[in-house]
Amino acid sequence: MGRFAVFMAVFGLFATSIISVPVVAQQSEVTDGDVQQAPETDDPDTETDRAERIKKYKNRAEQPTDVVKARKITNVCRSAGGKITSARARHEAVIRTRVSTYQTVVGRLDRLERKLQTAEIQPSTQESIATANTEFQQRTADAIIVLQEYGQILDDIIAMDCEADPEAFHAALQAARLEMRSARQESSDVKSYAQDTIKNLLQGLRAELATNEASLESEQQDEQSDPGSGSELDQEQTQ
Repeated sequence: MGRFAVFMAVFGLFATSIISVPVVAQQSEVTDGDVQQAPETDDPDTETDRAERIKKYKNRAEQPTDVVKARKITNVCRSAGGKITSARARHEAVIRTRVSTYQTVVGRLDRLERKLQTAEIQPSTQESIATANTEFQQRTADAIIVLQEYGQILDDIIAMDCEADPEAFHAALQAARLEMRSARQESSDVKSYAQDTIKNLLQGLRAELATNEASLESEQQDEQSDPGSGSELDQEQTQ
């Protein structure tokens, strides 16, 4: 495969742009008015794990729930519909889309690495692409973990009895908001890394391939335009 053929195959990476995916779906964020009654569950392990998480939410809560606040939350809880359930479904769709996009980019970077093994480029260029691929995979893995943790908090809010324990509900909301901010930051970092580091590396690769191609064409033209090279070879063969 020619060097420019390698390059053209590589730049299919931009066909699926990571910047088209929203950092985090705004609709997934929750407020005090987004409440769903607790579903029934018979899994003791799930209940135990959830109780431990709720305890942590309370310990991390920035503001205590006073009596007035508790009454307000209880009233909201009684009248609210399935907003959090809907938000959770939208958030799950965001995760699926994000995972698919990240996997597409990683797959194309993997193919690029393999193609570059037979291309005439600087070893440092190959190493930079490999390093960027590894770093991108780590950043995307971290971003997905935070998104999943936010989804877990939404699940806990859906499952809890906010009328019986408004303090837990209030603390879980605070935890969800903090996790949402972390998710946005992680996703923003991935987007910036793709736009800046990876894009710049590919542009550098393009310039290097173009330079190599021009140099090769120039050498071929010099060989074809040298009239003495063929005649001298003929003379050597006849002697």
